[in-house]
Amino acid sequence: MQRRSYSWSRRGVLVAAVLLAACVHKPEPSPDSTAPASVPPAPAADSSVAIELRTDRESYRAGDNATLTIVNHTSAEWTFNPCTRTLERESGTAWQVVPEGRMCTMEAWILGPNATRTAPTSFGGSLEPGRYRLVIAFASASAPHGSSARATSAPVTITK
Repeated sequence: MQRRSYSWSRRGVLVAAVLLAACVHKPEPSPDSTAPASVPPAPAADSSVAIELRTDRESYRAGDNATLTIVNHTSAEWTFNPCTRTLERESGTAWQVVPEGRMCTMEAWILGPNATRTAPTSFGGSLEPGRYRLVIAFASASAPHGSSARATSAPVTITK
């Protein structure tokens, strides 16, 4: 009589599922995404921190790849993960977070003082035409613990 043991394989699958769920990016709403339509949006980035986020074009088709350029205009070192960037869509005078369900690895890219880095990203194939922008969160690698910043790209147009 053969005895089969599935306890480790089931446990392994459960652990893998929990780890996978922890890696799924759930974008945090930007500070201005819940602003009433009659109030202009607040700046998404900390204006005292000069980190610039640029896209390689002003217009994309849904599903296109893009190259981001991140420029650190400070003397501090920052960490970030370009995969966990947030996509926001213009809605009247406010910006609304677009849930994407992206899966990202847990990485910390280093952006040195006065340095520039590029990173790939893509725009989902199911995006509706409109104006969008990208937001990346940064954590300080050299400033006091807990320092953070956000960089927001200029709006881009998405077409079908």
